[in-house]
Amino acid sequence: PAGEAVFPKIVTPDTKFDADGTYSLKLRLPDGPEADALIAKIDKVRELAHQAAVDEAPNAAAAKKIKMADPSYGRELDRETGEETGNWLFNFKMKASGVSKKTGKSWSRKPALFDAKGQPIVGMTKNEEIWTGSVVKVAYELRPFYSPSFGAGCSQNLQAVQVIELVSGEGKSAEDFGFGEEDGSFFAASPDTTPLDMPSTVKGKDGGADGDF
Repeated sequence: PAGEAVFPKIVTPDTKFDADGTYSLKLRLPDGPEADALIAKIDKVRELAHQAAVDEAPNAAAAKKIKMADPSYGRELDRETGEETGNWLFNFKMKASGVSKKTGKSWSRKPALFDAKGQPIVGMTKNEEIWTGSVVKVAYELRPFYSPSFGAGCSQNLQAVQVIELVSGEGKSAEDFGFGEEDGSFFAASPDTTPLDMPSTVKGKDGGADGDF
């Protein structure tokens, strides 16, 4: 379903915590049948992963110790109050590069990006060109996993993103940032003034500094 992107990193991979890079975004969906249907799909895979891990356990005692991993979705909480907003956040990720265990060869990949008409998006070079609040659809793969440390669960592997409504730093007006016209003889830019580059720490729709995440 279409929802709002939160902290999307889908143009260039984030290497802050992983040198190989990771593409990611959170999809914000309100309470309702669309969110419920996605949760049901994910939970089904989580349960299958847990059952498979139990079936492969060497004995009954080991099977009892197998736990369920935390789901890769959860309730969105208001940053100021800590209260639930009525929305869900679903995490999607794609590893950007690595080395094949079978062949030993390096590989790299990126999510496919499309516009609202289904045409490929080309020419974007920075994550700041797609901000939090953009309305998107996500193509994904649900993959079961088991780790003794984390338990059995389901990862939501990012494959492609369709941007239906774009929110970015380009073409922003003063009103978009909450500014209005001030009375009095203050500074006024001349028509031939060149605008300064927009900093990457401008606050996004949800109050986050989109360029810093």
